[in-house]
Amino acid sequence: MQKIDLRTFITVSSMLLSVVIFFTGCEATSSEIESKDFTLFSQKADDFYVLTSSLDDKKQPRTITYLFSGSIQNNTPNIIAHGVMTMSTYLKLENGTILTEKEIDRNLFGGILSIASFRNLKPRESYNIQKLESISIPVEYAAYPVKDVVIKYSLETEDQINQISEKKVIKSMSVIGKWRNAVDKVSSGKIDADDYSFPGSVIR
Repeated sequence: MQKIDLRTFITVSSMLLSVVIFFTGCEATSSEIESKDFTLFSQKADDFYVLTSSLDDKKQPRTITYLFSGSIQNNTPNIIAHGVMTMSTYLKLENGTILTEKEIDRNLFGGILSIASFRNLKPRESYNIQKLESISIPVEYAAYPVKDVVIKYSLETEDQINQISEKKVIKSMSVIGKWRNAVDKVSSGKIDADDYSFPGSVIR
């Protein structure tokens, strides 16, 4: 029986462990560990909307966009000097492939409307988030074999008093039911708004 060199065994084991960690980290699921330091509350909007172009006389569905409007509450005993919240969208296909925003929307400024920031948020204080808009997902994706859709809210915070900077997942959830409702609208040719009136027509 051939002896296995200890160095080779350690190298191979490390490589296998790295591969497992890599693919585990790439998985976008609704079961990620969520921080209890902040609470997100939806108010006027928390759903997918089917949009058309304001230049389209036939008003055909063009894109699908997720819109959130609500507030975030600071549950910590600390003053958050600066916070940046980001809403991310992931499409998980039946074959296990996960499509990120960068793969769906190759626009250089895609996702810029899904970011909100605040300053000096005191303990138990809330900040009103007027809107967070996802990337514009072309309606062609309505025909994709989508198994799950995940919306993830991440928050980067800076606590100047305690000299702490952190990035946390505030909320990660499956919105497949809302996605399917949007797909049904696309299939029937229905729209919620056009790109000129949105999101004002929803959150005004």
